[in-house]
Amino acid sequence: MQTLFYLSCMCHYDNYAANESWKEEWALRNPTTNELVKWRGKVLAYDHRNLEFREWWIQRALDMAAHDEIDGIFIDSICKAVHPAFCPPDHEEAYIATANELRDRLPEGKLLIGNALRAHMGGDCNMKHLKYLDGSYLEGWQKSNETIATTVKIMSAAAKQGRMIMLVSELEKFMDEEAKEAVDALTTADERYDAVEKYVDFNLGIHLLAVEKYGYFCTRYGMPDANPAKLPVLDPTRFAKVMQKLGKPMGDYVQKTDYIFEREFEYLKLRVNIKVKGATLTAKEGKEEL
Repeated sequence: MQTLFYLSCMCHYDNYAANESWKEEWALRNPTTNELVKWRGKVLAYDHRNLEFREWWIQRALDMAAHDEIDGIFIDSICKAVHPAFCPPDHEEAYIATANELRDRLPEGKLLIGNALRAHMGGDCNMKHLKYLDGSYLEGWQKSNETIATTVKIMSAAAKQGRMIMLVSELEKFMDEEAKEAVDALTTADERYDAVEKYVDFNLGIHLLAVEKYGYFCTRYGMPDANPAKLPVLDPTRFAKVMQKLGKPMGDYVQKTDYIFEREFEYLKLRVNIKVKGATLTAKEGKEEL
């Protein structure tokens, strides 16, 4: 297990000791209205063009990384650093300069992971940020058939660069309201595992199409919450398909049509149909017992 310190690159959240030395003059202002930018109407945004702020942001990460118990830094909200409605054109370049300086000053052996890759961002889908990152967490990839297909491609490309990739499987994204209400009404973990299991296959299939050595898969239902009664974060090893024998990949994925992908592993064959949100993991003949 690796423990990462959460650090948003654009959202000024409360309850950090470092906030005692925060200056509101470092907050980002809308380039059109000159008003303070506030995410969701309440959270101030950072302006990475300010060198004094940049040093404050980097130092709080370095102070945490100095602890033996902290294995690295997780940078969230990277897509917000280039938000066209709030950020001036030169802000992305300024943020990348901040991130590169953090990378250069981070102690050797400490990880730098980001919430970076986004299929719906257009262009290179934020692949440029992998130059300073050890890997990326992926969320919000279920927006459309096109974003799902693109996510497979960018995950594969990043993984082939030796980057860590963690696909977040938000099972509720492919459930109708009736199914969600049924799951929300359940009160035990066992009941919830049984109710959501059939939704795991497709998410797992997307992960396996692109998985390489440093690929990680997370299952959850709803937003993470410390309340044990909500049980939102699910142990993927509880699902039979996750534990099915895989073996080495026999090659890269093959795109058969716009939305049908296949990949073969040592012990099974995988077929994913993005259009119908379905995946079939078939054990090879004679390998079922392995």
